[in-house]
Amino acid sequence: MIVGTEFDTTLEFQEKEDVINAVKQYSLNCSREYEVDESSSRVWSVVCRNTKYGCSWQLRAARLKKLGKGWDITRYKGPHTCVARAISLDHRQLDLNFIFNCILEGVKKDPFKSVGSIIVEIHNWLHFKPSYRKAWEAKQKAIVRIWGDWDESYQRLPHFFAALQQTNPGSVVWWAFDDHTHVRHRAVEFNKKILRRQFWSFKPAIDSIEFTKPVIQIDGTFLYGKYKHSLLIATTIDGDNSVIPLAYALVESENVDSWGWFMALLRTHVVRCDDNE
Repeated sequence: MIVGTEFDTTLEFQEKEDVINAVKQYSLNCSREYEVDESSSRVWSVVCRNTKYGCSWQLRAARLKKLGKGWDITRYKGPHTCVARAISLDHRQLDLNFIFNCILEGVKKDPFKSVGSIIVEIHNWLHFKPSYRKAWEAKQKAIVRIWGDWDESYQRLPHFFAALQQTNPGSVVWWAFDDHTHVRHRAVEFNKKILRRQFWSFKPAIDSIEFTKPVIQIDGTFLYGKYKHSLLIATTIDGDNSVIPLAYALVESENVDSWGWFMALLRTHVVRCDDNE
């Protein structure tokens, strides 16, 4: 349905959310606002906010048994009989969930889309300007829907690395945990253990050492997001001067202790230097 015309009782929707989004878009297009009169698992009913001034606009949708999960418009009185009042740049129905549905596909195609560009796109389309906070929260919700949230992603790490070692025999994975007495803010907990550090190296990278130049390069960078770990990486160069990644580590921060831990594991499991070399 292209919302810009009036509703009628022949319209059908798959889900309650589809009805809500259609009515929100209609309200934005005609510069009116509504209030929810009834909302349940089977009924959703709204009326114009100007009802007390004489506007008779109202809409009722229901989930009918004969349609299974489908929703029908069962009653509709429109169009609005009130005059469109001047509304601020923001709009009551331009809420987090509506913005989320508008930008979901765009964020999926371009996860680096800025909040500012989202605000501009919404404004150009609907002529209303959402607040920065609402646009930011809508983008975060879209990211969670597409890729999962921070906690869920971190909780998958043990399963991911178990699969990595199973499908890449010889790959190296090391974990380091803290006890509960040294928990940092926003620490990641795995089965009552707090993740402090993790090291890994793929078997093909380990095997490539004998074919590379005797040079090891190391670097680190902090991560963006909820958990403020740092990522360490060691690389080398092959005969064609191509960069070969050797090993990686997630650590609590870049410091002498974390770098020492990373270099010790790199020496033991990847570079495998003899003590007299």
